[in-house]
Amino acid sequence: MLRAIIVDDEALSVKLLKNLLSESNVIEISQTFLSSLEAYEYVKANPVDVAFLDISMPGINGMGLSILLHNLDPSIDVVFVTAYDDYAVRAFDLSALDYIMKPVDPQRLSKTLCKIRNKHRNEAGGAGYWRGPTAPEGEVSLAAGGPDLENSLLRLISSGLAKLGMSNENKKSFSKAGLRDDALVEPLTSRETDILYALSNGLSNKEIADRFGITEATVKSHVFRIYGKLGVKRRVQAIAMARDLKFIE
Repeated sequence: MLRAIIVDDEALSVKLLKNLLSESNVIEISQTFLSSLEAYEYVKANPVDVAFLDISMPGINGMGLSILLHNLDPSIDVVFVTAYDDYAVRAFDLSALDYIMKPVDPQRLSKTLCKIRNKHRNEAGGAGYWRGPTAPEGEVSLAAGGPDLENSLLRLISSGLAKLGMSNENKKSFSKAGLRDDALVEPLTSRETDILYALSNGLSNKEIADRFGITEATVKSHVFRIYGKLGVKRRVQAIAMARDLKFIE
């Protein structure tokens, strides 16, 4: 089975997508995350085949995370999940395997799953199986592909929606009300960039304050905002993430 992760800062969105994928004998959800940083740290230590990434997240968004994952392992397939179709073109610019619009449509998701299955079947040179309660004897062969496969996947996904008490017609969108900038992370100001560079050189808050002629309290305020934009909690994490994103050398 292909090992997959789901990354979305909205817990209900994670629950929905995990439920829709739970019947698969092709996709196994290894872990779910509410932040890009947590997912990034996990993938550093654990092999992953497919990543379902929400695009609009605080700190490092899904597009930024996709680049980080590609740097760790170029073979990881990325499927973006977004409420905004404006992101679709850029998603493919980042070599995503596919994208899914929120609220997740079972028929569209079935096509994505077929695409994942076909890609990995071709790479492995073999066939897989999709297991589910609506399939004959609980199992559908994936070797044949085509409309029959998509219909089988659609039935399984619809079953997943039913488990949440949701139908294809009335399922609820868990998307955010606001649209974030499509940068990989919220842009740092020039002063924040200077301070981040100083942090990477091992300077203390007092040394940074002396260098730039500001108070330590102002330095701490800048550092706090840097942490928020990068989605981290500690100085060492901020420095490591900034280097991974090529903000600093």
